Amino acid sequence: MAMAEITNSPTVAQEDIKHQFCSSCQKELTGLLEKGVFQIVNLADVPSGSRLFNSRFVDKIKNLGTDTAFEKSRLIMQAYNDDEKKLVLTQSPMIQCVSQCIILCIATMKINTDANIFLRDISQAYIQSNTNLNREFYVRPPQELEEELGIGKHNVLKVLKPLYGVPEAGNHWFKTYHTHHIEKLNMDQSTYDPCLMYSNTPFGIIGLQTYDTLFLADKDFASMEQDKLQEAKFMAKE
Repeated sequence: MAMAEITNSPTVAQEDIKHQFCSSCQKELTGLLEKGVFQIVNLADVPSGSRLFNSRFVDKIKNLGTDTAFEKSRLIMQAYNDDEKKLVLTQSPMIQCVSQCIILCIATMKINTDANIFLRDISQAYIQSNTNLNREFYVRPPQELEEELGIGKHNVLKVLKPLYGVPEAGNHWFKTYHTHHIEKLNMDQSTYDPCLMYSNTPFGIIGLQTYDTLFLADKDFASMEQDKLQEAKFMAKE
């Protein structure tokens, strides 16, 4: 009976979940603050007529059922019914299926060389964009942020950099990451797919898929890619 009462109690369940994801929420918050994603402003300073969006943490357990399971939290801006998004470009380029096939086909041709297939997964990709938002967004902070930052009822957050949930966030990140490959890795862009880039010396061919990259590279290019990633201070999974 006691177990049934605990399971059916929304208050206890919510408290358990909150406690479980406390560390992951803190990690997400720390990353946002370090990147200068938002600033605390007084509600009275918000321009008249500005919409106040809501925000929330989305909590997930990654690799569920395995020994490497871990909690992950992501702060999302709830930009529902954002009328202004009709005036901006909200869809970022995505690699074409044929481009992915080309990378894999070339990989089979180089099976007896030092070229290998690699996957790159960027962490907190959108907030690592080099450009700030061109529009003003004001959001009510979730309870976790109110407690952590000491935000009162008369304060809100002004979002400065692309945050998950901002309609055009993907384009800001694409511009940043695409430019990184062109300028720092000296790659050429395919004439038919902006998400497919290549380098002949050293050899490397890369496909961009939002914050994931699939690339085929020899040892020299793979080493350079790793060095330039660290030089740019992009956070990425090992």
